[in-house]
Amino acid sequence: MADATLPAVAPPRLIYRVGRGFDAFAPPGWTYALPDGTFGNRFDDPSAERDVPEEERYRVVYCATGRAGAFGETVARFRPSLELLAGLKQVEDEEPLDPELEGGIIPEEWRLSPRLGSTRLAPGLPFADLAAPETMRVLREELADKGFTGVEWERLLMERYGALVAATPKNNSRRAWAKADRRWASGKRQIIEGVIGQLKDFFGLERHRAKTLGGLLVCLAAKVAAYTCGQRINDTLGRPLRHLADLLI
Repeated sequence: MADATLPAVAPPRLIYRVGRGFDAFAPPGWTYALPDGTFGNRFDDPSAERDVPEEERYRVVYCATGRAGAFGETVARFRPSLELLAGLKQVEDEEPLDPELEGGIIPEEWRLSPRLGSTRLAPGLPFADLAAPETMRVLREELADKGFTGVEWERLLMERYGALVAATPKNNSRRAWAKADRRWASGKRQIIEGVIGQLKDFFGLERHRAKTLGGLLVCLAAKVAAYTCGQRINDTLGRPLRHLADLLI
């Protein structure tokens, strides 16, 4: 992202953070990391999946512009799951539900250990406007679309899975593709994104309700088969393959 420009906003005058230990702004210790190497937060470094050592990975310090926001961010993990609550209401049992099962309870040890800290930021610090559409576009292109770019990734995926992943290199890379090749790859990616979107919207790909890996695989196979069947019918009728919304069977 060396040549990528993100929309900027002025930094807040004062920020707050709830952290463990004396220094509320200290990065989280690696002992709190999950098995995947992250801390379960949305901007954590995922490179542990590529066997990147801890000393070469970054840690994110999450802050808020208000005290309530700082506390709200840290207790989000204790919020009850709406899906779980809906499922529990369907259970017919004379015994009352265990409050811990419903969630929403903050453990006593957590309430006593965190500290609230505040600090002022230098006015010249750059702050990206994450809510801006242009930011989303740049992050998607630089992080998502090119997340598997590079010789190391290609070698790792080939060695572990025998898969050759042809990810479009960054434009400023020595392995950059020609403009015509990038345009070709962009067109193919649009098709892939369209297929994934239809699988999610029309076939409920994310609402599988599977409880086991085997059940998940069966559910995915059924949805992909149904999608393929719809394309086959469209092909037979001389219709565009992915025009499924108005397809009547």
